[in-house]
This record gives sequence, structure tokens and C-alpha cells, in this order.
Amino acid sequence: MGKNIQVQVEHCLCAAHARQCRTLQKYIMKEQPDTDLVCLAGRRGSFEVVINGMLVHSKLKTQAFPSQGDILQQVINVRAGLPPNYVKPESACSLM
Repeated sequence: MGKNIQVQVEHCLCAAHARQCRTLQKYIMKEQPDTDLVCLAGRRGSFEVVINGMLVHSKLKTQAFPSQGDILQQVINVRAGLPPNYVKPESACSLM
């Protein structure tokens, strides 16, 4: 049996961020159905991904969304007993 993985995504109230979270949720649930991914409305501009209590991506810091594949890989790694790692976006904005 796999480990139960908890993923929380705090996202901005804007429709685009909420849609991005739902898309990530569907993708993760399709690939790793035992994962519990919850989308939570939060701070302006946010898209903060936390896996089992550890922040793995912050749009507030990077100004970019993470790739779905990178988040999935972190879920797989945690399921295998590895600690989650911080995910850098594929193309971060130069505002960092």
C-alpha cells in the first residue's frame, strides 16, 4: 500500500488561478488517485503548493506556476519515502 499524500494548493481568488488548481488536481488525482489534493482560496497572486506540510512551490516567490509533471514527481517521490523537494518553475519571471 502507498503512503497517503496530502497536497494543499493555496491560490489567488482570481479565476485563472482557481482553474490552474483544478487542472492540477485532476491531473494528480488521475495519476496518483490515493493523493488528497485540496485547493484553498488565499492571498492575492498566490499559488503555493504544500506536500505533507512542506512548501514545494511558491508563485509569490517565483512569479510562475509549477509544471504539473514536477508536482506529480514530488508526489511520487514522497510516496516512495523520499522528502519533497522545492520545485523551480520552468520559466520564472525576471522579477525575482
